[in-house]
Amino acid sequence: MGKVSVAWNICFRLYCNSIICVLLSEENDDDGRKKEKIGEKQQQQQQQQQRERE
Repeated sequence: MGKVSVAWNICFRLYCNSIICVLLSEENDDDGRKKEKIGEKQQQQQQQQQRERE
């Protein structure tokens, strides 16, 4: 039961965050696009760090 509730909690948070992001991006589209690009850069940096560790 514990693992299931934790997984559901994570999914619920991601779902809520995605709704909030959509609402915010509708209010200010340009700002949302900038945040998406910043997020992509952060992901790329994390992937590079993981490769270096391996």
